[in-house]
Amino acid sequence: MKRKHQLGGNTIVTHLLFYLASGSFFLGTNDNLFVCFLVVFFSEVVLFISRQSDRISGFAWFCLVSAFFTREMAVVYLPLIACMTLFIFNSSKFRPKEAGLVIGSVAFWIVLNIPSIAHHGSLSFDNKEMAKQNGITWPQRQYLSQLYATQGIIPELSHVSWEETRSYLEKNGKDSLPSSTFDSLVFDISFTWKEFWKDFLYLIYSGFRQVGLVIFFPFLMFITPTKENQAIRLIGFGQLLQMLVFSAIIISYIEIRWLAPAFILGILGMDLLLKSREGKAQVDFINQIVLTALSIYGIFAYIHLIGNTRTWLETFF
Repeated sequence: MKRKHQLGGNTIVTHLLFYLASGSFFLGTNDNLFVCFLVVFFSEVVLFISRQSDRISGFAWFCLVSAFFTREMAVVYLPLIACMTLFIFNSSKFRPKEAGLVIGSVAFWIVLNIPSIAHHGSLSFDNKEMAKQNGITWPQRQYLSQLYATQGIIPELSHVSWEETRSYLEKNGKDSLPSSTFDSLVFDISFTWKEFWKDFLYLIYSGFRQVGLVIFFPFLMFITPTKENQAIRLIGFGQLLQMLVFSAIIISYIEIRWLAPAFILGILGMDLLLKSREGKAQVDFINQIVLTALSIYGIFAYIHLIGNTRTWLETFF
């Protein structure tokens, strides 16, 4: 079977232009590379499960491996990646050649990381735990930040400093804050449950401003049944799964760029849905209107921001 590459049309083009105009998903140091790697792999899987391709390309497997060597956050996508990989295995389309590519890709990145492994005993990632040598971890700082935000001590969507975290631990004891992400989940179940729903609702609100109706794609499947299209079902499940995972493990605020691969996966799913016989033309029309309205709102917001921001040229006058 030849690779048809039919993921296109108004849905993809409109969203692509919207992303290029907003730029909100491209903030961060190595986030954009991490996103690109996962998007390549997810796109190849979508082509495969929608029967537009009979295999996953070697480059897609290389991108998958590369994502794990680019950001530690890749492990958060493990549930979705595992589901997709198992689907490929069950279809008997994973050949020895692909296995060799995966092993070769891992070896390639390990060789590049030899200096970091030799000096630090770990792969070379962004090190946010700058104060770990003093007994403080990033999850402790995150957890305290959310505690203070809930109590109104600091604004939402902000962090306490390392010094404030150190002072809190010295005053209340080293066990007063969870030291790892897993410990954060079980440290106070009631607090975790409240933060889960708050983060999930915030994710839907903020995600809607970034991708429009795509944020609701997993729920649209209940309105537009897709009994014969397992690709659409798998994509909808994958997007919802990642939204739930991020809402559960992130005690402090969620940065929307972390979910860019999941949302772009949702865009591909929306495109398949609108092309299927179950697709609703009204959904496509409403989505175009929503994205246009959000773009206009964003343009005016940028103009207002520029008008109230001092530029470097003003320093000369």
